[in-house]
Amino acid sequence: MRLNGLQRLGVVLSVAWALGAGIHTRDADVERAENFAKFAYKICLDSKSLAHDSNLSSCDQEGDHNLETWMKGSDANII
Repeated sequence: MRLNGLQRLGVVLSVAWALGAGIHTRDADVERAENFAKFAYKICLDSKSLAHDSNLSSCDQEGDHNLETWMKGSDANII
């Protein structure tokens, strides 16, 4: 069965919409994860400052863990 011009256009637009929606969702996930990681890092930094602790390695590790947790499964939204 052959598709006419409008049907082909509909298929192309549907595929483009699906890809665009996946990319938009992924970008939103990345932005949310980065915002949360920055917020958590700021809290960690403030608590270390109050305790007069200059070792920020635990804050860095917590930030990496937060990003990993928030981004888990985000790749599935693209497909």
